[in-house]
Amino acid sequence: MFEKQKLIYGIIILVAALAVLEFLSPAVMNIDTSTLPGWEAQTVVVIQHFFAVTPVALLAGFGWSIFGFLRYKFGDQTVQYEVTKLYETWTWFEGILVIIAAGLPLPLSIAVSGVIMAVKSVLNTLRAPPASPGPPKLAT
Repeated sequence: MFEKQKLIYGIIILVAALAVLEFLSPAVMNIDTSTLPGWEAQTVVVIQHFFAVTPVALLAGFGWSIFGFLRYKFGDQTVQYEVTKLYETWTWFEGILVIIAAGLPLPLSIAVSGVIMAVKSVLNTLRAPPASPGPPKLAT
């Protein structure tokens, strides 16, 4: 039961964040930067990039978190979903997407970020210590 509560908590956070972004996004995206001085226009462009990529980063972070949880859950029934892993994955993905989206079109930045996350996942798997087979069985 405890595990389901954490998963539901993660889903509620995801839905609430997406709803807030969806509500605020039109106002932010409709700001005309041509009338603003240089540094203010650049700041608004960065904020607009944030609003453009954050929903993708949230969904990707949540998907990656669920995938990681399920990968370990099938091997070990005692594994529990960790909402903190969702936060870590989302912030990592958000950082990559915001930086890459500033220099590339959004579809290309999503693809590049996905490749980076896949490489990161493979490297994390290679660095992970091998699973313990459990306590040794005594011969009788």
